[in-house]
Amino acid sequence: MITEPTQRAAGFQEASMKFGFIGAGVVAQTIARHILPFGHEVLISNSRGPATLAMVVRNLGRGASAGTPQQAAEQDVVVLSVEWHMSRTLSHQSRTGPAVP
Repeated sequence: MITEPTQRAAGFQEASMKFGFIGAGVVAQTIARHILPFGHEVLISNSRGPATLAMVVRNLGRGASAGTPQQAAEQDVVVLSVEWHMSRTLSHQSRTGPAVP
């Protein structure tokens, strides 16, 4: 279970990461909701375009934004959160780093 951020030790600076989500369903939104309180940024994408994600971004709050799948693939950490049959339609060119199974 992930808990709310606690007070950090003096002199310790935590690095903020940028998470890109390809897919904007329940799984992506749940993970995003859990990492945003820790100061990370999330970029949510879907196949219909960023404009269709305005309400999702608004509900997630500060640190959340919408973008294209290509923009999501360019973040520090990329989470593929689509139905399995849709994963075959993703371009291999959109991968920018190693995949972790």
